[in-house]
Amino acid sequence: MNLINLLKINIKSLINKFGFSISKFDLTNPDYRFNLFLKLKSINCVLDVGAGSGQYAKSLRQIGYNNKIISFEPVSEIYEKLKKESKKDIHWETHNIGLGNDSFETEINISKNFVSSSILNMNKEHLKFEPDSKYIDKQIIQVEGLSEFIINNKLNFENYFLKIDAQGYEEKILEGVKDFGKIEGIQVEMSFKELYEDQILFEDLYKKIKDKGYELWDFRRGFTDAKNGKLLQLDGIFFKLH
Repeated sequence: MNLINLLKINIKSLINKFGFSISKFDLTNPDYRFNLFLKLKSINCVLDVGAGSGQYAKSLRQIGYNNKIISFEPVSEIYEKLKKESKKDIHWETHNIGLGNDSFETEINISKNFVSSSILNMNKEHLKFEPDSKYIDKQIIQVEGLSEFIINNKLNFENYFLKIDAQGYEEKILEGVKDFGKIEGIQVEMSFKELYEDQILFEDLYKKIKDKGYELWDFRRGFTDAKNGKLLQLDGIFFKLH
């Protein structure tokens, strides 16, 4: 091994120790592609629906997106973590609500792992794939339609990107969008199996988004059967046809 290769390995190991990684910055890199998409489409506001404790928003910053982020997280315990994270970023706004097809109050089921929490009831098959997804509590939350939220909060961005991670509630959130005019792109979790009762599956959700005038640009692997690696969910990334 020559000296240059040895130095590369040592530098890479040192960077990894601090929680960072080195990747090729070309179209084979999904983060590079996604950041490129956001720039090409002049996205100046990302609507982060189902924000958790802020993982998605932080990943946007890591890949180079510097514009507005508005995060929505209905579970109060997780929201407190999200709010704390957002205070470090003046262009990151958070709201302790869920999104749906209208404005109302409802119960959300809290899962043991938190990430599987949903307004919908969980099917037994989900527990088979992920035992820690079981529901352990319930909480009353406020839900709003996205278009109503935009109007009520007097938002006026030119190009929105809507990210939805809502554990089977994706269809209802899209129904709350009364005007897709300024929503340039959508990233949505899409399921191949009915993990939650009455959730829309991949084929129908894909058709609904396509019928709104969007086309698939990319996807990310999501929830997977830990026993055999079979894909159960993916995130589809769509942009508007012009």
